[in-house]
Amino acid sequence: MIIIPTEKRFDWKHAPFVLFALVLLNIFIYFIPQSGDDEIISSAFVEYKKQNYLVVEWPFLKTYLSSTDQTDTLDNLNNLFDKQQYDQVISHILFDSNFYRYLRQDKYDYFTSNDVGDWFFIREQINNAIKSTTIVSHSLISSDIKIFSVISYQFLHGSVMHLLGNLFFLVVCGFAVEAAIGHWRFLCFYLISGIAGGLLYAVFNTHVSMPLVGASGAISGTMAMYLALFRLKKIEFFYWFFIFVGYFKAPALLILVFYIGKELFQLFNDTQSNTAFLAHIGGFFAGAMLMGVCYWFNRAFFKNELFNQSYIEEDQSVDPLQEKKATVYEFLGKYQFEAVEKALERLLQENAQDFDFELALIRYNVEKIDKKENFKTHLIELLTTKQPSALQASRLEQIWHENEAILKDIDTGLVLDIAIGLAESASPKQAILLFEQQYEDLKNNNNTTYQTSLAMLAKKLEQTYERIGNIQQQQKYTGLKNQLLAGEAL
Repeated sequence: MIIIPTEKRFDWKHAPFVLFALVLLNIFIYFIPQSGDDEIISSAFVEYKKQNYLVVEWPFLKTYLSSTDQTDTLDNLNNLFDKQQYDQVISHILFDSNFYRYLRQDKYDYFTSNDVGDWFFIREQINNAIKSTTIVSHSLISSDIKIFSVISYQFLHGSVMHLLGNLFFLVVCGFAVEAAIGHWRFLCFYLISGIAGGLLYAVFNTHVSMPLVGASGAISGTMAMYLALFRLKKIEFFYWFFIFVGYFKAPALLILVFYIGKELFQLFNDTQSNTAFLAHIGGFFAGAMLMGVCYWFNRAFFKNELFNQSYIEEDQSVDPLQEKKATVYEFLGKYQFEAVEKALERLLQENAQDFDFELALIRYNVEKIDKKENFKTHLIELLTTKQPSALQASRLEQIWHENEAILKDIDTGLVLDIAIGLAESASPKQAILLFEQQYEDLKNNNNTTYQTSLAMLAKKLEQTYERIGNIQQQQKYTGLKNQLLAGEAL
């Protein structure tokens, strides 16, 4: 289930420069400094498997985890080992620097005298390779905290999805917080929340040497700041629960119960997860406490000038059309298709002056189930969408193919109107096919009725190929367009 605040809309009057910088810095670090990590880790992984070190080290890993009271980790790795998911066990071993130190201390107990030299040399190389990666050297390691690492770990991510997921929630809440409390205060509170999240995690995991990375603690702090700003004010939330989506209004602090409850539940029940829930909780409480202190100073010393109160109070709730669309999605989620059709018809009539592709597409998907009397009319209305985007044009092309049998007898003028829209697609195969059919008809029957419309279609195809950089096809349709506009004999 996802619940996110949507009360505030982005606007350039309150441009979030710090937020932009944080997003760009996170992206830059993942794709530049971290770019070589995967290759190094992969090479180390392959060498470890080649040497078959898991057979030797697995029994001692279990002893090590037991002796350091890492029972949850041991249970998880035992489960993976029993299922023969050895790669995940090896991954843990390679990143657990304390375990490697544990092995080195008593290496003569694990190997014969002939093998220990080779093991020491090769295993040291593997360990040094892992340590050299950005994601390890600048991560936060609970058993060996470095001062700079409590900040640097916040800008590292384990995967693209980890990065994108964090940045999504940062952007959703961050721009409103920055607009309300100011650029520098937002940056300081963001970093402090991340530091607090990392330290709380470290306090409860002093024996753990696995690297902690990610901006989740700082982002949890940002969410707490957002809720502290709006508190009991009824704000707008978007929710998505399986197939149920929509908007609702509630006091901002209502989400506090949901968020903290979810984090605590996962902390105590999802013990095998790689997610650092303690870092989330620490960051969240730090963000809340910072805002509490800020509110106290604001009233006591700054005469309520620390916050942009007018921005906080400004009503930017969702427009009525969006609320009505939410009702449509709600009916869809409940499979109330008749109610969906009525709501769609009413909305499309109310907004007849401004055709809404999204609503027309929903109507098509509902009506194609039973193809009632008005299906063809509504289908043509959708297919003749004016100036569709490339994505919309590709969807329309698919819809054309789904309904060719129904559309085979429509007027040539309508066919060309549809083809002009389909030509916006990044790969306008259907528009080209329709052009060739009508062009052949014009040549064979000397039917010049739609020559101007055909020239417009050629122009659209010319523009599409210019946009995607296909010079040869662009020149082809430039020539055909000029020929048709000049009315030359075909």
